Amino acid sequence: MAWGEEYVDEAMASLHTAKPMGHPTILITDEATRAATDQTEAFDHVITAQFDQGHRGLLAKSEMWNWLPDAYDSFLFLDTDTHVLKEIEYGFERAEQYGMAIVPAAHYCLDHFWEFGQVMDEEGVEKKGQLQYNTGVIFFTRTSAVQQVFERWKNLAVKYAHVHH
Repeated sequence: MAWGEEYVDEAMASLHTAKPMGHPTILITDEATRAATDQTEAFDHVITAQFDQGHRGLLAKSEMWNWLPDAYDSFLFLDTDTHVLKEIEYGFERAEQYGMAIVPAAHYCLDHFWEFGQVMDEEGVEKKGQLQYNTGVIFFTRTSAVQQVFERWKNLAVKYAHVHH
C-alpha cells in the first residue's frame, strides 16, 4: 500500500528485492498517486482504493483486507521500506498452517511502544509478556478467522486513533 510518489518510490525499491521470489506483486494506492506516477506499471496488479484521507498509517493498513484481489488466497504484506533478503516460502507455509505469520518486532514490548500500555489497560489486556509484532511484514491467508483479526484491528485502530496514528 502506497499513496504519494515518495512512498511509491520506496515500494519500487522493495519490489526489486521481492520480485525475484517469483510471486505476483500487488500495489494498493489511491487515484491521485496512480495518476501522478508511471512506476505503478512495474507491479503485476495495481488496485486503486478509496481511502478516507484521515486513515493513514496503521489505520489504513488495517483496511488492506478490503482491497485484496479475489485471485489469491495467500498474501504477504510488506511496508514500502521493507527489503526481502532471502527466501520467503517459510512465512507462506506458516500462514497457510496457522492463518497468519507475523514477525515479532525486535526490542519492543508492546506496552512500552507509543501509548499502547494505556490502550491495553483500557481493553483489559494483561501487559506482561505481550510482544509487539512488526506490522510491516505480515503473511496471511484468506480465511474467516484472519478476516476477524483484520476487523478487530480496524475497530481498535479507529477507537484509539487519538492515541497515535
